[in-house]
Amino acid sequence: MTQLLGSALIVAAAVIALSAALLYGTCFRWSRSHEGRHLFWYQLVIGMVLVVWVGRLGYMGALAPHPDTTVWDYLRLGAFVLIDWVLGWRLLILVRSWPMERRRRQAEEERC
Repeated sequence: MTQLLGSALIVAAAVIALSAALLYGTCFRWSRSHEGRHLFWYQLVIGMVLVVWVGRLGYMGALAPHPDTTVWDYLRLGAFVLIDWVLGWRLLILVRSWPMERRRRQAEEERC
């Protein structure tokens, strides 16, 4: 059960990371600064690595329940709880910042 829950958290982390990269890439002017470009590519690469991991889990059959639970399973579960929490926090920051970014863009367009 622990291994299945950990695998579900990996899938959730991949979805959250790619959602954050997609939102940031399409709704923010990330290409205007070094920091923005770094943040975009950082989020995208984290999402891509997690997607590869999800593919490996599916290929290896690790998305099915296994009866044996080890210390590794608990460490993995704890790590992915934290990863999901941090990636979700980043996505929430982007979602909250989006209206302000739209207003900033509209103000710039009106000045031009």
